[in-house]
Amino acid sequence: MKTDLLFKTLLLNFFSIYFISIFSIATAQNVAVTDDDTYIAASSAMLDVKSISKGLLIPRLTSIQRTAIDPAATGLMVFDIEKNAFY
Repeated sequence: MKTDLLFKTLLLNFFSIYFISIFSIATAQNVAVTDDDTYIAASSAMLDVKSISKGLLIPRLTSIQRTAIDPAATGLMVFDIEKNAFY
């Protein structure tokens, strides 16, 4: 009986520590999109893009498609191919 209680307590402690560790790792992630395997993403950025030979391609929409985005999120960026401009 005492062994059962000890085993359950140890098991509960193990899983508690495991899930706390996984949660803290999962919430501290950011993404680096790069062609350099040694590059580490900036810790304050959710998305960090780095390349010496390529660029970032923003979604390209017509004016009708662009204005159909409702509600548009604050900071949303698209390129209007009819007006040749970023919005």
